[in-house]
Amino acid sequence: MTKMLAAGCTLVMATLPAGAATPTDYQFKLGHWQIEAKAMQADQTHVSGSGTGHVYRNSVGVIQDDLCIDMAQSADAVGSTLRTWDPVKQLWQITWVPFGSPSGTGTAIAQAGSVIESFPGQDQHGTYVDQMRFTSHSPDHYVANLIRIYDNGGFQLDCIWCYEAKRVAAPKSTACALVP
Repeated sequence: MTKMLAAGCTLVMATLPAGAATPTDYQFKLGHWQIEAKAMQADQTHVSGSGTGHVYRNSVGVIQDDLCIDMAQSADAVGSTLRTWDPVKQLWQITWVPFGSPSGTGTAIAQAGSVIESFPGQDQHGTYVDQMRFTSHSPDHYVANLIRIYDNGGFQLDCIWCYEAKRVAAPKSTACALVP
């Protein structure tokens, strides 16, 4: 995500949320999805893309979220997010495994009808937390918005990576044509 940020970003005040997690927080994501996405580029413009998401419990009970998004004029978004419930810590452990890039890890909480995943990091602007916020979820729809909140004053960048997902029938194949 660092390559998508610009040196002269417009920053907005934000605060970190407080909340709790439950083993059922991701039930709304299970299934097959058509996705319309946007990704922020270094100049703060967005490129659009579309693709699919396939979310299921894998053979060891982990919620696996496979994305295959063809981004116009930008690097495609292809990879899997693994969401594992930790019953001892009472939280979700999140691992993003993108195709061809380093993976990232974080945790998740639920707050006011949203699920918020947090991933710490650092770039040329300082230390930050990326928050993937899943909102507006219903049986056939949800919205995801990745924001970046910097420690140096609580500033944030909105829609570094964001998408809208609409439920679709199970496809004949869940293979991603973007992976060689």
